[in-house]
Amino acid sequence: VKVVTALRAKRGDDERKPGDKFSFGQRIESTKSAVIGLLAGGVAATPFTALHDLPLFGAAQWEFDTDMGSLQSALFAIVYRYCVREDDDNFMLNMGVIGAFIVVR
Repeated sequence: VKVVTALRAKRGDDERKPGDKFSFGQRIESTKSAVIGLLAGGVAATPFTALHDLPLFGAAQWEFDTDMGSLQSALFAIVYRYCVREDDDNFMLNMGVIGAFIVVR
């Protein structure tokens, strides 16, 4: 908490109101959701891509597919986080959830 407060004071984020959508705390939460999505997607996709890619295409294709699946999962996690926020009543964002997930995938 002290580190975040010190970083906010250094950056000048203290002028923003606590519920600001683009505050330093919100950025940290988005980064955390992206990292969790990245790790979860990579772990979930690894066995399936290994069974498909290793016998047919080799390790390079398997690594590429696993990395791309991890990045897609990270982007999915960020989009999902913004769509389920309780303090945001953005009608266009709520209506475009399906389209956003399709574009990310």
